[in-house]
Amino acid sequence: CGAAPVVRRVSHLKSYADYGIFLPIQLAAASALGSKEDLVKSTVQHYSNRSKVILHGLTRMGWEVESPGAGASVWTALPAAWRDRGAMAFAEELLRSCGVVIMPGNLFGEQHKTHVRFALVAPEHTLQDVLVRIERFLEIGRV
Repeated sequence: CGAAPVVRRVSHLKSYADYGIFLPIQLAAASALGSKEDLVKSTVQHYSNRSKVILHGLTRMGWEVESPGAGASVWTALPAAWRDRGAMAFAEELLRSCGVVIMPGNLFGEQHKTHVRFALVAPEHTLQDVLVRIERFLEIGRV
């Protein structure tokens, strides 16, 4: 409740203040990352291995995938057969058909409407299962 311009401004400011990880946790993580490499080496290796699993599987299926330099996700263009329908339709159908959750790119802006993001938060064996499900999904869609 209140004057619309004030509510808009407060809402805008809160979008900056309320988004993201609690600042003390960010500072502790930054300190840990900057202290000794051996503290993060195994985590970096896990994410690298997971990225390779996704990259290899999607490439094998014919997706146009580029290797990320680092990070906890892999971004890729949709398969050609799905680009006209868009990332949101693909993500919704993938979830509905085989229980796989991916992030449609257009949630990050319409310029990404033909891309999706795979989070690398699951272990490699789970990512392998995800790839099998996606491959089956795409095969059924081609029939």
